[in-house]
Amino acid sequence: MRDTRSTAHSAPGEHPRSESLLIAPYEGKLIDLVCPDEQREDLKAYGSRLVYPMEHEAMRYLNLLGNKFFSMAFSWLLGERIKDTLCGTKVLFRRDYECIAANRSYFGEFDPFGDFDLLFGASKLNLKILEVPIRYQERTYGETNIHRFTHGWLLLKMTVYGFFRLKAV
Repeated sequence: MRDTRSTAHSAPGEHPRSESLLIAPYEGKLIDLVCPDEQREDLKAYGSRLVYPMEHEAMRYLNLLGNKFFSMAFSWLLGERIKDTLCGTKVLFRRDYECIAANRSYFGEFDPFGDFDLLFGASKLNLKILEVPIRYQERTYGETNIHRFTHGWLLLKMTVYGFFRLKAV
């Protein structure tokens, strides 16, 4: 079952019109953004929660290990350093988002959160992925939507699928 973040990723045309979009974590909303670097044709900004020290309990230990594993796998797959594959904060140009959405079937349409989908799509479009440090704090309300084993297995399968689409071609 997809959460609201991936629903927003798969619903082009249902958001405001702007050249730049911010995908906010946990809310899954696409927000108009005035990007100071609109001249860059090849830019996608991606939040990284693994730069600054985290508060105790901000991320479960197994989730942190899984994120570090996917970080190494994606760094190798995409040929550029990716420190946090599952951060909900992303910024990209509308035209790039629409192109990624239009070609979503190339990498399969089974990403539960939309994060891998956007990373694979950005790589296929030859976009430079710029990581932006995010201070990650302990959750003050609600619970995580991630079911670490069920989603972890699905994300692993998507990573293998991405390998065959990016490296084994």
